[in-house]
Amino acid sequence: MVRIGRQIPHYKTVDENSLEALFSSELKYRYLLSLKFADTLLDRGRDKSIVVILKNPSAADERMADATIRKIETFVYNRFPDVRQLYVLNIFAFRATEPGDLNEAFKNAGSQEVIGSENNRIIKNTIQESDYVILAWGNSSGIDKTLYEERIFRVKMILKDIPQQKIYCIRGKTKTIQPLHGLMWGYEYDIIPAIEIPGYL
Repeated sequence: MVRIGRQIPHYKTVDENSLEALFSSELKYRYLLSLKFADTLLDRGRDKSIVVILKNPSAADERMADATIRKIETFVYNRFPDVRQLYVLNIFAFRATEPGDLNEAFKNAGSQEVIGSENNRIIKNTIQESDYVILAWGNSSGIDKTLYEERIFRVKMILKDIPQQKIYCIRGKTKTIQPLHGLMWGYEYDIIPAIEIPGYL
């Protein structure tokens, strides 16, 4: 049985009425999580949208966050003062907390089983409509290396269809082979155009 991790509350500035999650009918895949930051007097100037592309979804839904989603919400709110709308995508739509569960699904049924049949279409449509895109899928962390590298290659092909200057990544103190995963973001880390880092696009 696939393990789904612990849920926690969303960041305090999230408008809870705006939360939406697009799941497959059997809840095996989460294709999209979207939310808006609350329209308070302090935040009236926010009118932009941002996409964060992670590895694969875990526990977060339209009611509750998980540790990664909470970190991203907090970072985006504080570091992108013009952003109202946040979209969260994943290179694999298969919901799992342990990489072994994703690997087992891949072993039994192939790559489409963990990518999700609607994932490429939703990624393409969402990034085209957004003002910023942040790459945040991180290193493979136990996921089958061949599967992981092939999937990243395919996602990069989708990203080529949008202006490269709106794609960013978050850089920490240590260089990573892949864009730093959202859970690992430090709130003061640098926001860097992805095109400036070899191999990220």
